Amino acid sequence: TDFILKEPNTSTVAFTANGVAMHPGDDGRFSVVRFTAPKDGNYVLDTTFTHIHSCARHSGVYIIYNNLMTLWEIDLAGPKDSRSFKTTDKGIAVRANEPIDFIVGVGLDNVFYCDMT
Repeated sequence: TDFILKEPNTSTVAFTANGVAMHPGDDGRFSVVRFTAPKDGNYVLDTTFTHIHSCARHSGVYIIYNNLMTLWEIDLAGPKDSRSFKTTDKGIAVRANEPIDFIVGVGLDNVFYCDMT
């Protein structure tokens, strides 16, 4: 899906190729991208979260399996901070219809401004 983003201030946003932009809500809501397994199997995760706002401060980043298990939790700090998570080559066992959530929220500063990730 194409979209147009108007940046209302002087900061810039640098989108990455084949990336997904996520930003927490102004009321503390998380931005969530959910993968739901189509069938039982082992799934390999290889993902990178990067601050793409030039004014970025802190963003909390999480990967949660089946609403219960935290696979990864990190705080991005500052412009262009980038962190990666990768499972082993065997992946993780996931049953059909179980979700894996990729989440961005406010970070340690508890401020949502400039948290585009």
